Amino acid sequence: MTTLKTLYLHIGTHKTGTTAIQRLLATRSAAFARGGLFVPRTGRVDEVSGHHNIAWQLNDDARYRPALGTLEGLCEELKASSYPAAIVSSEDFEYLYCDEPTLQGLKSAFEACGYQVEVLAFLREQTEMIGSLYQELLKHGLDMNYDVFTYAVIRHGGFVMHDRWRYCLSYERLVAGFGAVFGGAHVHCRRYERPVQQTFLEILGRPLASEAGLASAAGWVNKALPDVKIQALRRYNAWVSRKGIAESRASLGRRSIIDAELPYRGQEVHALDVASPLGLCGVLRWRRTNRWLLRKKGVRLDPPPPRRLLRNAIRGARARLALRRQWRTVSWLMDSARTAACSR
Repeated sequence: MTTLKTLYLHIGTHKTGTTAIQRLLATRSAAFARGGLFVPRTGRVDEVSGHHNIAWQLNDDARYRPALGTLEGLCEELKASSYPAAIVSSEDFEYLYCDEPTLQGLKSAFEACGYQVEVLAFLREQTEMIGSLYQELLKHGLDMNYDVFTYAVIRHGGFVMHDRWRYCLSYERLVAGFGAVFGGAHVHCRRYERPVQQTFLEILGRPLASEAGLASAAGWVNKALPDVKIQALRRYNAWVSRKGIAESRASLGRRSIIDAELPYRGQEVHALDVASPLGLCGVLRWRRTNRWLLRKKGVRLDPPPPRRLLRNAIRGARARLALRRQWRTVSWLMDSARTAACSR
């Protein structure tokens, strides 16, 4: 009987240092190969990205481009590998947690290549996750204000955007979805903590971490946006929705806001995305799922203490008042974005 090789399927989740992990895999692939871990090229969107095109193919995502690599091409590359293990990484695999037939097809494809799949997932405490996810979705067209978004996530246990982007913060559903296909014992979870690269290397095996500087050499952080840019993005996205601007043009406006140099010092304030009076409700909402996670996977997601949540709510209220005094900057960012969107 042929012994199966190991394929690590890193599914994110979103906003848990996936960019840092994927840059590490791409830039240190030779070092990983010396440790017996193969990092395929098929399915990468660029030289340092994850294998997003494979996830997009499976999820019928509009961003899928066959020229960037397909599941069939990935399987051919995996079959040709002589290494005992391989890794495929994309946080967009997370979207498939409730699509059992697609996950079953993915498992069968990897098993046909001679691999046993081990699923790796990093999980972030939910009240912290909501703020980070809100910022990320603003960059992709979300036009809700923060409190409405928070309420929607707490009520439904997650959020769906563009019909296909499914974010699940009720982690027992996420883990159980993958466990139903790959087997519960083959789904490995860790709490997201910085630096995430070191934890990731420990999961794969300590020999890989012996390379000098391997854990930190490819570090990467998606920086938080200041409050004025969050406000400008939300208003700009609402304007795009009203006007029916094509996404190819709308994205130019968002990029102009994100990259803009703020005209005044002291405007790099970050408070809106971490502060909401609904945070206290969120702690109660996630209690059950986090107890399940601790019992089944040994992962403890302790929420912030109530005093910190209250402090955040006060901080958010002050941030909203401060934004009213910065309406000129918000308007300037909006005008720049409209110009960028309409100049194409």
